[in-house]
Amino acid sequence: MPGNNRAVLVAAFGYLAFVVYGSLVPFEIRALPVDVAVRTFLDIPFLVLGVGSRADWVANGILYLPLGFLFTSVADGAGGRPSPRLLRAIVVFAACCVVAVAVEFAQVYFPQRTVSLNDLLAETIGSALGVAAWLAWGNAARRMTLTLGRGGTAALRSEEHTSELQSRLHLVCRLLLEKK
Repeated sequence: MPGNNRAVLVAAFGYLAFVVYGSLVPFEIRALPVDVAVRTFLDIPFLVLGVGSRADWVANGILYLPLGFLFTSVADGAGGRPSPRLLRAIVVFAACCVVAVAVEFAQVYFPQRTVSLNDLLAETIGSALGVAAWLAWGNAARRMTLTLGRGGTAALRSEEHTSELQSRLHLVCRLLLEKK
């Protein structure tokens, strides 16, 4: 594994630890038999969210976006043909969904945490957006990171990679604004 991809792997697992930690704080565990926890988890509701709760819902999605992005970067580090690349992205998305389900299940043991289908939906959307963001902009981001590592910000500003990423971001912003 090249040094750059190893650093991304460490960052990805570090971020995964942050997601798990942040989803379980404060660590006030209640004892539950496993069968009760499973039944509780299988009965989790889809909540009707008020305006105040929507920010929490969006935060759950945003929390998982970097997870999908970083792990897709790791999986994509080997390069390859487009179909294996897409397959690796699908596997990363599925793994992020497994993490989301595992974290939500673990929250059953933490009474101060809210377990809901809303959270799972937001985390799934965030994971999908992270994977999609890597597929759309990952190569440009990787080139920019390598350029920055080789020559600093002056080299980064002089590269055409900056304008490539900016033009894609500009297009996405225009599309989002035109839909309103």
